[in-house]
Amino acid sequence: MKECRANSFLYTPQKLGSKSFGEPTQFQKGFKTTIEVQLQSTLSCALANPKSLILNFASAKNPGGGFLKGSLAQEESLARASGLYHSLTCPLLEKFYVENKKDKTCLYTHYMIYSPNVPIWRNDAHALVDPVLCSFISAPAVNAKHAKERVNPSLIMETMRTRAEYLLAVAAHNGHTNLILGSWGTGVFGNTVYSVAEMWRQLLVLDNAKFKNTFEKVIFAILDSDTQEKFTSIFDGTFIYNPAEHEPRAPRRGGQQNDNPRGRGRGQGNRGRGRQQGQDAKFSRLQDDSF
Repeated sequence: MKECRANSFLYTPQKLGSKSFGEPTQFQKGFKTTIEVQLQSTLSCALANPKSLILNFASAKNPGGGFLKGSLAQEESLARASGLYHSLTCPLLEKFYVENKKDKTCLYTHYMIYSPNVPIWRNDAHALVDPVLCSFISAPAVNAKHAKERVNPSLIMETMRTRAEYLLAVAAHNGHTNLILGSWGTGVFGNTVYSVAEMWRQLLVLDNAKFKNTFEKVIFAILDSDTQEKFTSIFDGTFIYNPAEHEPRAPRRGGQQNDNPRGRGRGQGNRGRGRQQGQDAKFSRLQDDSF
């Protein structure tokens, strides 16, 4: 734990945005990346894949999110089961939370915390297990539900894509080849599952993707079967993604915005509002809303 805490590192937006850090030529292309969309928790996926780099869906303002108060979202489950909280509370990393608390847009900042070789010692049932080591990158997703009322909605996915690109660059720079990602920023944060899945596809899979074949294996750990189906349909090409339907828009004057547009995919038909709202309701219990 002492080594993990001592080696935890705060990446600043200035560092991440520098040309010397983000040039695609710096990233090896020696793999044929395997993409898997698995129906399981991030924690169980981590225990089954030691040494992976895990994306922590970080609270922008509170280390470990609300786990000390009993919240049950992704970050909280990881904080309860591992040494992640011990890393996030290192005084040298405090600027991550200080800068995000200043943000009034709910886009949040591109500060992110890299926590290497964190021991994980509990499973989803809170039982002790033989410890495994994984590394974490902690970054907040954009809270689209509130950001669309405060900024130009076009900035929401633009910010998400930039932040996702930065965290993949951090993974590559630190020599990680196996990643555990997920449906980052969906649920109560209001980003649609399709837009987040498409964002990852554009960065990892397309012929011109910046990180195509940079990693050996990327697993998307998904807790909900409906979300797993949507992610899979994006990656296998059976869903035709339309940004106009699935990316955030400004609320309509005099009425509420329809946040549940119907997707249209080959071989899938139309997805009605009821199913999408059911998915959002399920995820509202799983994602941290302590923005």
